[in-house]
Amino acid sequence: MGVTSLNSWLWQYAALITAVIIGLGVYLMGSTIQIAVLLGLVLALSSTAFALQLLAERKELTHRYGRLPFATLLFQELAVVPLHAVVGRRGVW
Repeated sequence: MGVTSLNSWLWQYAALITAVIIGLGVYLMGSTIQIAVLLGLVLALSSTAFALQLLAERKELTHRYGRLPFATLLFQELAVVPLHAVVGRRGVW
């Protein structure tokens, strides 16, 4: 696996890796597994606003290396919809 493919792989799974790390931290602090998973997912997927602001300030949204993260962030935002549906319907599980 080359450096380019490793970076691509890490970028694609960044939200999942972040969610696992945050969820594990919350669980180790004494929360239930349901709360840990929920907080991990919500906090990991909430990075879109910060990342887009940073890309816009640097004027990188028009470049290829700015559009690819934007597409990933947009997909993450769309992934929040089923998460809200599950949480809203079942409470916290």
